[in-house]
Amino acid sequence: PIVRLCRVRAYEEQLGFTVAGSKSNPGVFKVNDVQLNSPAANGGLRHNDLIIEISGHNVRSMNYQDVIALIKTKKKE
Repeated sequence: PIVRLCRVRAYEEQLGFTVAGSKSNPGVFKVNDVQLNSPAANGGLRHNDLIIEISGHNVRSMNYQDVIALIKTKKKE
């Protein structure tokens, strides 16, 4: 896989993507349902991208709830 840096700027209430996790593969999170013209799409996120870090925080040891909470926290900054 090719690693890309994507910056999603929260200029709207919704970022325009969903996150999927897997119980059989903990620590792996995929980007799903990227909406056209959303902050996520404009920031370069694509369907099936893997999330490795969020604002410098490696997500490999996080659970799904922690990843979602981190995204919501960083969105407010």
